[in-house]
Amino acid sequence: MWTKNGEIFITHSDIRRANPDVSMPRNLSDELIVELGYFVLHPTPKPNGDVVTQGAPTFNADLDRWEQTWDVREFTPEEAAQDLANRRAAMIVTPRQARLALLGAGQLSNIDAAIAALDEPMKSQVTIEWEYAVSVERMSPWVVAMTESLGMTPEQVDDLFIAAAQL
Repeated sequence: MWTKNGEIFITHSDIRRANPDVSMPRNLSDELIVELGYFVLHPTPKPNGDVVTQGAPTFNADLDRWEQTWDVREFTPEEAAQDLANRRAAMIVTPRQARLALLGAGQLSNIDAAIAALDEPMKSQVTIEWEYAVSVERMSPWVVAMTESLGMTPEQVDDLFIAAAQL
């Protein structure tokens, strides 16, 4: 990466577009890029965090170079809720994985009773889904109904899906 006047140019093509009146060789060296008034921007490891965005480059006087920086912040409550909803929507496992995870959690033997405790038409729908589904989606209505019937918290169901995905 390279920078000029605080603007970050990621590729040689970006630099070529910004300098249409300058004849340049096919492969641009860092030396030529510096000669054009740009500075090599040295990457730094991206930190962990809820929201991580690239910050303004800073000059590291100790190393005599420009370095990439990062801005890190926690999710707002709305972003945290949306992130949880997105992660749950992406939780999809096979029926085999679901059954093995339920077995491991000691819940598989409770499934028939949980289905029987449901009211119609949900009971029939869950029975069909449980017996014939080719995938089990965390946020499908029948999984949500089973969660309540089994007396499990949403977090316990999340943990089951995470465990199932590893099987």
